[in-house]
Amino acid sequence: MWVSASEPYCLHVGAQVALLFLVRGEMYHEDVWTEWIGSLADLVPPSILCDDALNKCYRTLPQYSIPPKSVYDRQTYYSIFVHTKPDFPGYSSGSIFDARIVDERVEVHGL
Repeated sequence: MWVSASEPYCLHVGAQVALLFLVRGEMYHEDVWTEWIGSLADLVPPSILCDDALNKCYRTLPQYSIPPKSVYDRQTYYSIFVHTKPDFPGYSSGSIFDARIVDERVEVHGL
């Protein structure tokens, strides 16, 4: 992961796992994914809890000063990306998949 010298160190503590969903449109079982991601909401990585300076920095991140759009915004363990058909308009506001669609999408044939 590339780290800018101007970004707070605590933004880069611990690795996130990237989840890439390859779908044609609507996400199947979105409620199950939301519940699973939501189970991690507000959990702090152990590496941060054990370091007072990192914990203070972590608690002042912008994600904690604005209301979260979904439970996705209240967890730090996963990054979500969705690859859909190019003509798919997107997911509803409040969905954990909202604003997570890959910008450069290609049409895949045979699926």
